[in-house]
Amino acid sequence: MEGSEELESRLLTQPWASVCFGESALIAKACFGDTGYVLLLSDLSSVWYESADAEAVGQRSKELNKRLTAHVSSFLHRLANLMSPLLAGQPDSATSFSCQRTAGRLSLRVKSELSGLPFYWDFHCCPAPVEMVCRHLVRPLIRMSLALQYQVQELSFLLRQKDAEIEDYRESGAALSRDRLRTEPFQEKAFLQTFMAGSLPQICGAGDGQAFASALQELYTAVTLQEAKQARKRHRSGEELLDARRGRVGHPLGEPPSPENGSGDLGGGSPPLARVPLCFGPSIPLLPVWVWALPRASLSQPQIASLCSWYQRMPRARRPLQKPRGTPTRHHSPRRTKRRLRAREPRCPPPRCRSPGCPWPRPSRRKRRGSSAERSLPPREDI
Repeated sequence: MEGSEELESRLLTQPWASVCFGESALIAKACFGDTGYVLLLSDLSSVWYESADAEAVGQRSKELNKRLTAHVSSFLHRLANLMSPLLAGQPDSATSFSCQRTAGRLSLRVKSELSGLPFYWDFHCCPAPVEMVCRHLVRPLIRMSLALQYQVQELSFLLRQKDAEIEDYRESGAALSRDRLRTEPFQEKAFLQTFMAGSLPQICGAGDGQAFASALQELYTAVTLQEAKQARKRHRSGEELLDARRGRVGHPLGEPPSPENGSGDLGGGSPPLARVPLCFGPSIPLLPVWVWALPRASLSQPQIASLCSWYQRMPRARRPLQKPRGTPTRHHSPRRTKRRLRAREPRCPPPRCRSPGCPWPRPSRRKRRGSSAERSLPPREDI
């Protein structure tokens, strides 16, 4: 079963279509469900709408079609089949539409057949509220204009790139096989001036019913889909914030809770610890650290809120686990960095290099077995 809110959200993503009822050119959009319908009509000067539920549809069908007996969903399905070809630009010749304006209201009358019997229906539309007009017409049109502006900028950039590519071909010696294909480099300012002077008067002189051509319907649908997605995100975040605020509501200020008055036991056990928010209302400041260690299974959220409010009402001198005002705080000294050692000074004088003909063994080889240090040294000549 579809509600009115779901029909409204579905109607937002439906594109406007140009329709003509006799001499009246309008734009329209409609959404039909199993339990009701929503219809929007506009001549770009006023906007009318009608929203009917299952009860209103059943009552009106009895008044207009006394010879027809069917379920409400059957009448709604028939109305959807009659309006769909009209909104698609292919009206059925067997169905006639006529509209009449009286005292700021608009009535749309439909004549057709159902099971061989005449079928009549009247849409009684009243002026649409400002919020609905902004949601279905003003905001989508503004976003469509911004999207088209970005599209023009991207196309201008691509044209300049193409001109640079063509100029590179010309400099390399390439030539056109047909002179009629030759084009001048794109000048954005000159193009906009020509558009304002030539094409814009023709566009503004078109009928009001041509405001939403088929090429713009896809853009309108894409824009409204993005708006519906953002609306769902805002609604979801609003519900989460509301749930969080409901969880912060506590008992009125009073005495500390106790097991006798049904507030639970502060005693031990091994239930998991509950992370309690540090603020339960705009008038209660930050809560002490011990609130974070309250057991989740033994205390409920209102009981914890009552505990915190009682704690805030206590004099500051009696509050446990909290320093009185004016208590000096001791700041730890910063961590000492490791001292860097000084660079090693070179030995003075530097060691002498051994000559190749020196018969004495090197100091590093004196302790090795089989080295020249264990052999008999030749006699010195100066002895």
